[in-house]
Amino acid sequence: MITSLARQLTQQLCDAGVLAPEHSELYEYGFFLILSRIIFGIITLLTGIVLGVAFESMTFYCMFLLIRGYAGGVHAHKESICMVFTTATMCLAVIGIFLLKRAGTYYFAWVAQLISAAAIITIAPVESKEKPLDADVRERYSKICTGIIAVCIAISSVSFSLRFYSLFRPCTVALTTSACLAVAGKVAQKNR
Repeated sequence: MITSLARQLTQQLCDAGVLAPEHSELYEYGFFLILSRIIFGIITLLTGIVLGVAFESMTFYCMFLLIRGYAGGVHAHKESICMVFTTATMCLAVIGIFLLKRAGTYYFAWVAQLISAAAIITIAPVESKEKPLDADVRERYSKICTGIIAVCIAISSVSFSLRFYSLFRPCTVALTTSACLAVAGKVAQKNR
């Protein structure tokens, strides 16, 4: 679905002379990335609106994209499977934020956050067959990922201390969701 939209957009812009046809594959990939982020961002936001956690859902989504971009993790082999699982993941993450808000207790969330952070730092970046990394990129991604995790923990600490849980909850869910996907990616990697 997103691939065909990206392909159509690229073709129209190439036909109009806006883009160079010899780079159409690169443009198509770029449009695919942009469109997929917009679509899943809308899904995340709509779920957040329905559950009354719109700000937190978008905060989660931004943090998740940052972490996921450098931590890596499981990737679907088909776009249709990716669409279903990513939609489910985003909806479940927002439900997690909603449930944390309703629970009103955050000590378990701290434990989950710290375990998730340790897991991501230990195994990231997780490569996939679809996205292999060379040694230099792997080392750079590992350092960047560790920095992002440190910032996320710092934001959590400050927001928790100030009792501004609207930042604490999305940090927690972004870290746990990213850790689950990274671990799943590592398991899938070992089963190849």
